[in-house]
Amino acid sequence: MQSSSLPATDLMRWSLNRHMPAVVWISGLPASGKTSLATALELRLLNMGFHAIALDESLIDARLSQSSAHRAMLDKAALLFHAGQVVVISMISPTRKERILSRSFFPKMLFYEVYLDAPELVCAERDLHHRYSNKGEIIVSSRQACPIRYEPHRNAEMSLDVVGLSVRECVEELVVMLTDGGCLDRREMQRSTEELELPP
Repeated sequence: MQSSSLPATDLMRWSLNRHMPAVVWISGLPASGKTSLATALELRLLNMGFHAIALDESLIDARLSQSSAHRAMLDKAALLFHAGQVVVISMISPTRKERILSRSFFPKMLFYEVYLDAPELVCAERDLHHRYSNKGEIIVSSRQACPIRYEPHRNAEMSLDVVGLSVRECVEELVVMLTDGGCLDRREMQRSTEELELPP
């Protein structure tokens, strides 16, 4: 999808929401906490009254190749984005090629690449699926023919130190990112917070 050719129906649909749609693409090493953070951000946005949905790479058919799985995730995300959702994706996305392709699918100002910065040793200790080799390589999924190295991020909108920050602190950082980027309106955020407050 090109940002220069948004259908008029998309703009009409988005105008009914209290926020702009967005894609928050959370990537990082296996067992770095992507799924936990994506789910927590989804819940935070829903509690604030915004339309959000989290998509995890485990939802993709394991029989697909890595490139086909990535494309399937992009297609799901694009459909929800057009519907006006804040789409929160948790996917390893180990190569720059994948991340560049993901970015090209959506309008520049509505796509946020988030890298979870966690030491490989810490992630390897957490990992229950034995995806780390002793050569600094990883197995992304059963779709992958051989181990690969995770390619460093260069243009991520945000890098989060998931060892030094709690999940809640990371979520608040992401909410600020979405607000500063124009996806969430500060006035609507205040109103949503007030609506959630229970009477005394």
